[in-house]
Amino acid sequence: MRLLLIEDSCALARELRALLGELADENIGFQHVETLGEALRMLATESFDCLLVDLHLTDSEGLVTLDRLRARAPASAIVALA
Repeated sequence: MRLLLIEDSCALARELRALLGELADENIGFQHVETLGEALRMLATESFDCLLVDLHLTDSEGLVTLDRLRARAPASAIVALA
């Protein structure tokens, strides 16, 4: 399983990575980006099973973020972090 975390808080990203590391086995890949723009560029060339996304990013907010991710990665599950 491949996870992409889209979170602009480095502290929260570290906490989530640690938590997921405790729960996950070596079959889970984890990537982290800080902006929607970075995520969209990454999704243009890579696929992920699940996107964990902060709804209050520096370059996008709320449903606009979800709509743009869904358009770029329609097969990925999206989990919104508020």
